Amino acid sequence: MQLTSWLGLDLNYRYDHVKYLPSYDENIPVPNGLITGLFKKFKSTDYVYGSKYSMPKDKGYTYCAYDTPCYKQNFKDNLALLLRKTDYKHHSYNLGLNLDPTNWLRVQLKYANGFRAPTSDEIYMTFKHPQFSIQPNTDLKAETSKTKEVAFTFYKNSSYITLNAFQNDYRNFIDLVEVGERPIEEGSTITYPFHQNQNRDRARVRGIEIASRLEMGDLFEKLQGFHLGYKFTYQKGRIKDNGLHPKYEEFLKLNKDKYPEYEAIARKPQPMNALQPTTSVYNIGYDAPSQKWGVDMYITNVAAKKAKDSFNSQWTSMVKRQEKQYSDDVKDIPATTANGKEVKDSRGLWRNNRYTVIDTIAYWKPIKNLTFTAGVYNLTNKKYLTWDSARSVRHLGTINRVETATGKGLNRFYAPGRNYRMSVQFEF
Repeated sequence: MQLTSWLGLDLNYRYDHVKYLPSYDENIPVPNGLITGLFKKFKSTDYVYGSKYSMPKDKGYTYCAYDTPCYKQNFKDNLALLLRKTDYKHHSYNLGLNLDPTNWLRVQLKYANGFRAPTSDEIYMTFKHPQFSIQPNTDLKAETSKTKEVAFTFYKNSSYITLNAFQNDYRNFIDLVEVGERPIEEGSTITYPFHQNQNRDRARVRGIEIASRLEMGDLFEKLQGFHLGYKFTYQKGRIKDNGLHPKYEEFLKLNKDKYPEYEAIARKPQPMNALQPTTSVYNIGYDAPSQKWGVDMYITNVAAKKAKDSFNSQWTSMVKRQEKQYSDDVKDIPATTANGKEVKDSRGLWRNNRYTVIDTIAYWKPIKNLTFTAGVYNLTNKKYLTWDSARSVRHLGTINRVETATGKGLNRFYAPGRNYRMSVQFEF
């Protein structure tokens, strides 16, 4: 909405109502063992494993092995808890103010209230494995956010530079959390390492972005068609809880005397692994006056991910510690070795180094609606690891594994070398 020649107003409103109505089709059954013991555990007197003939006769046990009425009842009880209906409602809005005080400057102010309902996977995903298990969370709340943003754009003709700063504050931030070792039968010494999507109390992301483009023809007429560009992105984020997160209570209780330094690690704000390292992109290109063909070269420089900005969610099971294993006796457990070094804190195990990649892309439009695009990517055949690939490496579970102690196998996570792509687009 343009109020005056120099003042504009943007106002948007949205109402979301998200419902999940899960159901279970007995004609397409899931393995009973996936559901049993999830919320409601077996009783200590339920004899779940072993044959009926090996069950002690004089200790009040109930035979509860697979496919018995007792086992099926536990399955039904847990399935009923899993299939709870969930409902999310929220009013979202954003308010923007655009100021044009001169013919070379624009100032933009923005405030937004956002909402994200949990996905069905975040609520209902169930997976059980001795090395990596996921417990559903039907009590998961919606994630809300407040965004404050200010941008300054300096421009002349087709050239411009935009400086943008923002801050996002989240409440009930949804995060996949390691909730610790849990037995699936009451009183059992056999535990599974469970993870669960949970609401963290608060999270904050701050960042700076720069976007610019210089049309050389604005400075020198003989260079008409040539352009230079630069983009810069910096983000930093932390997750905070009101007090100590419950997942650390047992760990710190066992280790507070021998390893008091772990409490400071557990209490500090948690880095957000989803944020990318600082990135700069330089661009030089040419577009023909006819706009029928052009070529661009991009030089992308990505900083190394800082150790303090990374997080290993399994650090409590990898550092040197005291732990109860299959009994109430506390034992000294040595630290796990990762990539040749002992794990000593919560920093991520695998991080990318600084790298620079060069890409060249050309286009050709022989007719109005037809565009051919071809490119050579990673022109210098650089060997590098992106942060997204590095943080996907697991030391537990069944996928994305490497040899944790030495890092052997990490090469397969590296980005492609020099590669070529071509595409054809026809618009109608």
